[in-house]
Amino acid sequence: TYFGEEGLAQTGLSGRWLLPHPWADANELTVEVTDGESEAFGGENFQDFAGLVHLKNFWDVGDAAYFEWGLSGAVGKSDLGHGRQIWGSDVTYHWQPPSRAKYREVTWRTEILLSNYDLPGGGSESAWGGYTYGEGLVAQNLYAGARFDWVEDPLDPGHRTWGVVPYLTWWQSEFVRLRAELRHFEDQWTDHSDDSLLLQLTWAAGPHKHETY
Repeated sequence: TYFGEEGLAQTGLSGRWLLPHPWADANELTVEVTDGESEAFGGENFQDFAGLVHLKNFWDVGDAAYFEWGLSGAVGKSDLGHGRQIWGSDVTYHWQPPSRAKYREVTWRTEILLSNYDLPGGGSESAWGGYTYGEGLVAQNLYAGARFDWVEDPLDPGHRTWGVVPYLTWWQSEFVRLRAELRHFEDQWTDHSDDSLLLQLTWAAGPHKHETY
């Protein structure tokens, strides 16, 4: 709803900096400037550019886990030709015991988003959204997880949609991934629901990125 199916897939420049870390084990700042051509923003060239900033804070939690907290902001022009801003905050917890890394792993991630549209006649429209998901390694190379989404329409906050997506992911190798998802979404405004099954195959060719050739 906020970013479209392709997300923030835009042309631009990106820079990352490791910052001093007085309050965390590591802090990273990402700054991007793009042409703004996406479903989230209505730009067509760098005259209508979009900007994105993300601050990531990282903490080790013992030898087997870590915690991340991030803050994000994206600004640009909407397809109405006026300003649009999207703010976000995310948390991630990852657990993987070193002695059982091939068989035990848990990841939990949650993100809250606030979308703000500047309206042509003045004023603005704000809407909330977010998701949370958890997944675990249930056998070697096999992950099971579930995601919950809830979102308000950016231009009609009274129009809300929620969804639940359980899924299985199997890594046949480091180059081949298979995934099955069962998607259930409900529109609270119209009481319409939608169910679908998604089967996905992803593969890569070429040398392993960690190998030297």
